[in-house]
Amino acid sequence: MKVLVADDDSAIRVLVVRLLAQIGVVDAIEAENGNQALEHLANHTFDLIVTDWEMPGRSGLDVVRAVRAGGSRVPVLMITVRSQRNQVLEAIEAGVSDFLSKPIEASVLRAKLQRFCDHVDTLKAFKERMGESTRVEYLNPFITSIISVFDTMLDVKIKRGTPFTSSSPLPEHEISGIIGLTGKAKGVAVVSLGKETALRCAEQLLGERPPAINSDVADAVGELANIVAGGAKAQLQQLCMNLSLPSVITGKNHTVGFPRGLAPVCIPFECEWGPISLQVGLKEEPDLERLKDPVLAAVGG
Repeated sequence: MKVLVADDDSAIRVLVVRLLAQIGVVDAIEAENGNQALEHLANHTFDLIVTDWEMPGRSGLDVVRAVRAGGSRVPVLMITVRSQRNQVLEAIEAGVSDFLSKPIEASVLRAKLQRFCDHVDTLKAFKERMGESTRVEYLNPFITSIISVFDTMLDVKIKRGTPFTSSSPLPEHEISGIIGLTGKAKGVAVVSLGKETALRCAEQLLGERPPAINSDVADAVGELANIVAGGAKAQLQQLCMNLSLPSVITGKNHTVGFPRGLAPVCIPFECEWGPISLQVGLKEEPDLERLKDPVLAAVGG
C-alpha cells in the first residue's frame, strides 16, 4: 500500500508517516506543497492521499479536484481547520473522502488511517473473491462518502462491515433514501437506516427529536442520501454522472429498481444509533460512438 502525505508543516508529515508505520504501511511519499503533491501524483499510483487544505501554491482542495478530474477514485483524507457546514459540503463535492480537524490528536488520526487501510484491503479482498466482473472500484467513493457524512456532519462514528452481493432488490432497513444515477454509468444508490438511526440523524440535523418517522425524518434521510451520492459523484467525474432527486421510502417491502441483471453490492454499517446500509448497483453504459466505429470496436481504442 502506498500513501501520499502532503502538508507544508513538516511536523504533521512526520506524525502521519510515523502512525502509518505503526499500522504496517511503510511506503509513504511526502510533499511539502500542492505543486509537489501533483508532481508525485503524476509519477506514482497511490492507495490513499492525506493532505492539508491550506498549502503554498496549489491548495489541498486544488489537488483533490485535479485528482478527481483525472478519473482517480483514491480515498482522500483532508486535514484542515475549516469545519463549517458549507466548507465541509464544498470539500465533499470536490471529492474529499474524510476530514480531520486541527489541532490533531494522534489517536484520532491513527484510527482514521487504520480505517482507510482496512477499507482498501477489504475492497481488494472482495474484488479477488468476486472476480473482475464486479466493478468494486465504484464502491470506494460511496463508502468513503457515507463515512465522511456521518463523521463530519452528524458527529457519529460508523463501523463498516464486510461487503456482499445482494440477491434481493429490497432495502435493508426501515427507511431508505434512493438516488438514481445516470451518465456513462447508470444505476441506483440506496442509503438505508434502521428506525432509531433515522430518528437520531433527523434529531442531529434538526436540533430536536421527531416524535416518529414523519416528513421531517424523510427529508433528513433524503438529504443524507443526496449528499452521500453527491460526494461519490465528485469522485467518479469520468463517468459524467447526474443524480436524480432523492426519493424516500419507509418499510422494507419496496422493490428498488437496480439495473437489470445486476446484483447490487451491499455494505453494512453499525453505529451507536443502530444499523445503516449502503446498496450500490452501478453499471457502465456502452460507448455508443465507439460501437458505431468498427475499427474502434475491434481494437478497443
